[in-house]
Amino acid sequence: MKKKANKKAKPKAKQKPKAKAKATAKPQARAKPKAGGESASRLAKSPFLSEFRKRMFAANGKSQWPPATISKPDAAVADFKAAIDKMLQVALGPSSAAAPGGPGSAEQHVSDLIGLLPWVKPDNSDIPAEWKTNQDLPKTFRLYEIAWAINFMLNAYANSGGGNGGVPAWPPPSPKPS
Repeated sequence: MKKKANKKAKPKAKQKPKAKAKATAKPQARAKPKAGGESASRLAKSPFLSEFRKRMFAANGKSQWPPATISKPDAAVADFKAAIDKMLQVALGPSSAAAPGGPGSAEQHVSDLIGLLPWVKPDNSDIPAEWKTNQDLPKTFRLYEIAWAINFMLNAYANSGGGNGGVPAWPPPSPKPS
């Protein structure tokens, strides 16, 4: 005896095929940032960063640091380290800035700005409101400012010819694998 097919069986639901990923997807084009760091829309507003950027770069985007008085790479590296040390001492410790560096040095700019702006004042009036939501965030914001100041100094040094001549792209592109 043969079994009869069940005529009332439900047809199988059609499944939509899954979309395949493109093998040759192009990365999204990124606008080339101007000398002096990223666009203002990506940078939190900070009087310290605004003034520090002005001291590192002229209005036309040309590097103003290191000055001619710091002509050797070793001197620029020493100035770079001194500026970072000074910012970290003030941001993380209860101390104020020590004696300033030489004229036109990054250390001198940091000393001037720390004395000029409310960087060491307890009210933290120059910190954006969203960074004041708990007790630790003002210190974190100071570290954020230091990170951007380091970026500005590296950019200025590279654009001054200190980064092996010429005006390179900033940040530098990733090396191509060999």
